[in-house]
Amino acid sequence: MSEGPFQRVLRALHAHGVRYAVAGGVAAVLHGVARFTADLDVILDLEPGNVRNVLAAMRSLGMVARPPVDPEGLAVPETREGWVREKGLVAFTFAHPSDPLVAVDILLGVPLRYDEAAPGIHTFEIDGLPVPTLGRTDLIRLKRLAGRPRDLEDVRALEEGEDGRPGG
Repeated sequence: MSEGPFQRVLRALHAHGVRYAVAGGVAAVLHGVARFTADLDVILDLEPGNVRNVLAAMRSLGMVARPPVDPEGLAVPETREGWVREKGLVAFTFAHPSDPLVAVDILLGVPLRYDEAAPGIHTFEIDGLPVPTLGRTDLIRLKRLAGRPRDLEDVRALEEGEDGRPGG
């Protein structure tokens, strides 16, 4: 079976030593929720060296920044915070020019930092690749805060668990 676009992204993040956790719809799927998602959301350790590793991983895949700004600004806390505060940037998106549906969203405007999430990260394995993923509790918290209908459906499914018992 051929490797899908998300697996290529995850492999590149791993190869570049990026400290991150999968969030959003892909995290919900990994936790057992049956749903479709069109992008890969990640919470990132925003330490400048780690951000540069992410940028290198995205370049290695031919992915480019969707916002009309220099992605190097992600490594500068003041620049990044300005984007969130002044432009309402919730996620910095990288997309592939030949396939704009392949997108990676670096979550910025969320009330959960990587260092806060790190103790609860659950690592799934996909084809031998470790995939650090938000723990169920943090994922539920973020989805509840997002409050969109799809997120609230995910919360319900995550709380019930696949077998109908409360999730854990």
